[in-house]
Amino acid sequence: MIKLDLHKHCIETEIKRLHNRCISMLLGGDAEPVETEKKLTLLRNALDRLDFPRLRAAIPELAGNHRNDIKLLEGQEDRLMLMINAKVIDLLQYYKS
Repeated sequence: MIKLDLHKHCIETEIKRLHNRCISMLLGGDAEPVETEKKLTLLRNALDRLDFPRLRAAIPELAGNHRNDIKLLEGQEDRLMLMINAKVIDLLQYYKS
């Protein structure tokens, strides 16, 4: 589970930012490798699979300038999910075609 901070930017920018941070931490030796690699895999899956324009259009909180409690998580069978203020949303319908 990865907490997303969307009060200054959208979900896509936040996921890219966290992805780059994980890579830097791994390369710099500043991270616990196993946990950071798990986060990196989840973030990479989101970047590869999600249709961000459609996702932002459907869920306005993901377009940025929101202070909701938002977390990215992985469900069964590597299914991407979001938790927004304790409500779980399956993202399968927002996968790229």
